[in-house]
Amino acid sequence: MIVGALRKVKELVAPDEKIELLAQYGVRHQIYGYGKGLTYIVFGSFIAFIPWANFLPHYVAWLGIALSAIIGLLGLIILWQTMYRRWSRVYAFTDRRIIIVQGLIVHDSQSIDYFKVQDVSIDESFIEKMLFRTGDLKIRIDTEFKNVIHINDIEEYQQAQKIIYSHKTGMKQQISVAENAST
Repeated sequence: MIVGALRKVKELVAPDEKIELLAQYGVRHQIYGYGKGLTYIVFGSFIAFIPWANFLPHYVAWLGIALSAIIGLLGLIILWQTMYRRWSRVYAFTDRRIIIVQGLIVHDSQSIDYFKVQDVSIDESFIEKMLFRTGDLKIRIDTEFKNVIHINDIEEYQQAQKIIYSHKTGMKQQISVAENAST
């Protein structure tokens, strides 16, 4: 797990609150991202070492070298994006709320109580389901679709949905019992 973001999650959790699920960017997505980034870097390096000067004019050879640098840079960007997504986001589902912590050095946190959740839906493409075994959660906070929180590419998406629904229905039952007791 992420040391800094995980530490921040543990700071935000109350002493009597229990963490039921910790989730983050799916491992299979990481492997794909790393492989894709490294492929671009290797391909860019390969283009750079082709003996351009032997069969092309001098100015075209420099275009090939520039192309290899651009492809290699694209590979580095893909690697960085994959590492950033892995290291910068942690989702904690407790017995009271959902905690989202984002950031590498400075952590931005968001907390959503289960009673505020209106609906939870799952989005999974065929590729995500078959290759990566990950999915996306869309958590709707209000009755309109203005406040929707997206939790993308986590492996435990079905378990997270079950946790949210179980706590959401449990809280509704507690509220109705409390309302009946007060009348």
